[in-house]
Amino acid sequence: MGRRLHHKICVVDDFRALVGGINIADKYRGTMDEAAWLDFAIFIEGEVCNELKRICGQIEERQFPVFKPSPNQKYHGQNIPQINIRQNDWLRNRNQIHYSYLMAFEKAERSIYLVASYFLPGRKLRKSLERAAARGVKIKIILAGKSDIPTILNASLYLYRWLLRNKIEIYEWQKSVLHGKLAIVDNEWMTIGSFNLNLLSTYASIELNIDIEDKDLAKSSTDLLNRLISEGCTQIDTQRHRTVFDRIYEFIAYLAGRTLIRWITFFPGVRKRIR
Repeated sequence: MGRRLHHKICVVDDFRALVGGINIADKYRGTMDEAAWLDFAIFIEGEVCNELKRICGQIEERQFPVFKPSPNQKYHGQNIPQINIRQNDWLRNRNQIHYSYLMAFEKAERSIYLVASYFLPGRKLRKSLERAAARGVKIKIILAGKSDIPTILNASLYLYRWLLRNKIEIYEWQKSVLHGKLAIVDNEWMTIGSFNLNLLSTYASIELNIDIEDKDLAKSSTDLLNRLISEGCTQIDTQRHRTVFDRIYEFIAYLAGRTLIRWITFFPGVRKRIR
């Protein structure tokens, strides 16, 4: 229960690949009445695609060996961005994406941009963002103004007071449903893939992200996010007027969302302890 393959990978001819958060179904691409969901993927060419193919092959053959930590395998060359494949599969001791976010937040010096469609981060990620904000790092986060899961959307609203208290800028994407998962730090490092900032991605789902260290790509991606902010987002710069009943409802939604995620991660945890 709750365990799911959440990768979004396409590998072609062992040399080209798309990795991101994009699902393939009619509702995601939009209709005559609704705009396409906002999402991101990265196109890659080169040796790294062989490793992505190997990972896909393991899934196809149902081969899920317990992960043993080893030095990161990096793919780069002259004038080519450094690329790292990050995986999260808590049941098999993979926590790379979660720790990659934590490390990036802890090392941030100037700026953090986040696109988070289902934003319910755990305590460690929240504390890491708090420490970055306290150091003077400018943090902008794009959240969903529209969502396909209203419960998670309402649960995220409960965190707005915490975000504003820590001087984190909040922007709600209004043009369509938000489904993207993206982070950029200091215009030098970025990560993109299937990983959401919540406990479901951290502990239950099988996830894959690509980390890239490349100033040109990070800068152009930051420019894209700033354009999306100016063209399609509403900034939440003060705590909106909420009645007591609104606050109670958001708090209940927050507890319900967190509890639901904890329960659907419970059974994989039991299997791990039995082993």
